[in-house]
Amino acid sequence: MNIKKYDGKCVRLTDVEGNVFEGIAEYNSADYCEHEYGREQACLQIVNFLFFPNDIRRIESLEKRQTAFGHFSAPYGKLEVMNVTDGIDSVIEQLECEEPVHVYRMLLCLEAYPHLDRLKGLDKALRDSMILTDDERCRKKAGELLKRIMN
Repeated sequence: MNIKKYDGKCVRLTDVEGNVFEGIAEYNSADYCEHEYGREQACLQIVNFLFFPNDIRRIESLEKRQTAFGHFSAPYGKLEVMNVTDGIDSVIEQLECEEPVHVYRMLLCLEAYPHLDRLKGLDKALRDSMILTDDERCRKKAGELLKRIMN
């Protein structure tokens, strides 16, 4: 499987367990993966999730696809839900992502999450996100969420 061709592309990736992830993929070389993760095999990374070739059942580019949510099938997906479920550290990783679309998708997921009070430190993470991003819609959504949790 030639995963390098998906570098920088918006993709839908189905893992071997049938989980579907959407996002902008970043190719990591075998040398990089060995140094950073102790595994001498190239992978694709979507935010904080790593996908090695034998973890991938199917991958497709969403670059030509346009929906109400841009290239994506929904405002947020499995990746964001798993990050919220994993806790504040995973949420922060996504909020610090360099791709504004991933930050915004996390903010939309948080907006739908009924138990924001369980994410200790979210107020600081949202403030930091507002400072780190140049994306106005991310800043606005983070501010709305901050107001919600402060009330």
